[in-house]
Order: sequence, then C-alpha cells, then structure tokens
Amino acid sequence: SDAESDGVDVDHAGTRQYTWREVLRTWQFWVMYFIFFAVSAAGLMITARTVLYAEDAGLTARTATIAATLLPVGSAGGRLIVGGLSDRFDRERVTAVSFLACGLATLAIVVFAEFESGAGYVLAVAVAVFFWSSQFSLFPSLVGDYYGARHSSANYSLVYSGKMWGGVFGGGVVGWLVGVIGWDATFVVGGVLALAAGLAGFLLRPP
Repeated sequence: SDAESDGVDVDHAGTRQYTWREVLRTWQFWVMYFIFFAVSAAGLMITARTVLYAEDAGLTARTATIAATLLPVGSAGGRLIVGGLSDRFDRERVTAVSFLACGLATLAIVVFAEFESGAGYVLAVAVAVFFWSSQFSLFPSLVGDYYGARHSSANYSLVYSGKMWGGVFGGGVVGWLVGVIGWDATFVVGGVLALAAGLAGFLLRPP
C-alpha cells in the first residue's frame, strides 16, 4: 500500500499504528497528558486528604470514616459505569463531562466542609472520586482509538505517566499548599485543575 511504502505502520484494515515516538509528535498526546495529570492531581488529593480535611472542618469521625470507606466504592463504580457509557456514546464528550463533574464535586466538597454538612461532604467525595477514577477506563480506549492497537500498551504507558505528576501534587504539593493557603483554598485549586481537564477534553479528536 502507499502507506506501507512511505514507512507508515498500518494493520490489515489499513489503520495507522503509531509507535510511541510518533505518538509524542501529536498534539493530542500532550492534551491527554495534561488531562491525565490534572484530574489525577485532584483525585489523588481527595483520596489522600479526605479524612484530614474532614477533621480540620470540624466534621465527625463517623463522617470521615464513611467518606474514606466510599473511596474505593466510588472508584470502582466510576470505572465500570463511565467506561461503559464511553462505549455507547462519544468517548471524548464522556471524558470531558466526567472530569467537569469531578471538578464541580471537588468544589462542592469545600462548600459542604464550610457548612459542616457531613452528608453533603460524603456525597461530594463519592461523586468526585466516581468521576475521577473513570480516567482509568477512558484513556486506554482513547489511546487505542487514536493510535491503534498494536502499540497500545506502550502508548498508554506514556499517558499514564502523567499520574506521577498528579501524585506529586496530591502528596507533597498539597501538604505545602495547606500550610500556605489553608485547606479550603487548596481543595479549590484541585477542583480548578479537574475543571481544566474537563474543558481540555472538548479539544480531543483523532489525529
């Protein structure tokens, strides 16, 4: 085929199969990398600091315990449900809306903490984690859609490495920010990062 004669790797159906070096030369990768970092930063902040934030806000130990218990439940549910929705509807739009919802729920955590609403706090944490965790279902599929199945493991690993920077934020940076600007403002920063990830999702389209 013409593509093969030009040195482009294609499968039997004529679909281009990108190597990781070729992936790095597409703007879509860098948008996905930012999204993965930004929503990971918010999600890892929540999972690491939910109990401490609840205690600082004056919420009961029972509230903090319930919120922490719901973290893995919300995480598993988000992967299953949002991942399934992305198979039925436009995957890019599902990605964008999911992370916008994560950002809004993260900001809602701050509101409920301010009003010392235990039920609201627990609900907001569960919703935020539900939509954050969907990235682990959405991005493997997006990478396969955009860059082909042949090198999808290596290509997804590149995107997944964005979680490393999200972990740096959710751990050390959040700890520093709490000391500088306080819990509420720190969680607002995390919420804004997730909102930015959602907005960036509307830019995505196949290369």
